[in-house]
Amino acid sequence: MNIWFLVLIGLFLLSLGITLAKHGEQKREVHNFWVVLISGLIQVWLIYMAVSVGF
Repeated sequence: MNIWFLVLIGLFLLSLGITLAKHGEQKREVHNFWVVLISGLIQVWLIYMAVSVGF
């Protein structure tokens, strides 16, 4: 595995930990298109870098 793939796994684990910490709470967040777009672009870039460098 290379560093890009490890960073991607780390981000997924952080997201899972945040969700676990907020489990059971009422969700009152506003949906934000720009945040989702930027996070999606970062994930696509990390996957591209992981594949292009090689596992």
